[in-house]
Amino acid sequence: MGMKFVHVNGIRLGIEQRGVGARFIEPQNGQETPQTLVLLHGFTGSAAGWGHQMDTLADYGLQIIALDLLGHGQSDAPEDAKRYSIEYCQKDILAALQELGVHKGQAIILGYSMGGRIALFTALSGFFRALILESASPGLEDLAEREERRTSDEALAASIERLQASSVKVFQHSSNVGNTYHCLQARGRFHSNAGRHYIDSACKITLRVWLRACVGLVQASSHLSMLNYQLYTYLSC
Repeated sequence: MGMKFVHVNGIRLGIEQRGVGARFIEPQNGQETPQTLVLLHGFTGSAAGWGHQMDTLADYGLQIIALDLLGHGQSDAPEDAKRYSIEYCQKDILAALQELGVHKGQAIILGYSMGGRIALFTALSGFFRALILESASPGLEDLAEREERRTSDEALAASIERLQASSVKVFQHSSNVGNTYHCLQARGRFHSNAGRHYIDSACKITLRVWLRACVGLVQASSHLSMLNYQLYTYLSC
């Protein structure tokens, strides 16, 4: 099954699905219930990045739902940075799943890197039966460290705004965004013209606002929320 779209909260999200209609046999009572695994990609990734893993996981009897987070893949990319806050991410993800017929207690959510941070916060809603985190954390607990990271990401966001040939190399090798440069090339978002290099305007907006609204840890960390919440969680680094 290819890409499909859902419209929630005034925006469009791209979705990849596999194994639609899969059922899970509850070990306690033997009853069949829908079992869904929700996949959230990392910064500058997309649902398509899960590749053949979606089919492999679906072969285990799971319904797989991989979302393009806002500003990524085929999803909308609003200019308003506030629209990318982790609170909005949670609302969009839950609304999309309900639109797809997924109910509370039927799904496991798995997030990688930035997607893991969002998955953790979204799991605090109580909607999911379990949480899987890959290369993710609840955020920086120390306020000084958070401010240092925010300053660093703000500088990177500003450099993206004025991105020209001279700054492409710096951006390409930035430790904060990893393989962003290569992701942009693969997705057709990085272009060359008459010896000058640039990122298309929609993608430039996406990178900038994500750094400021979510990757840069503007929102509070989830440490305190986790203290009073019980959920089956698997961590992988």
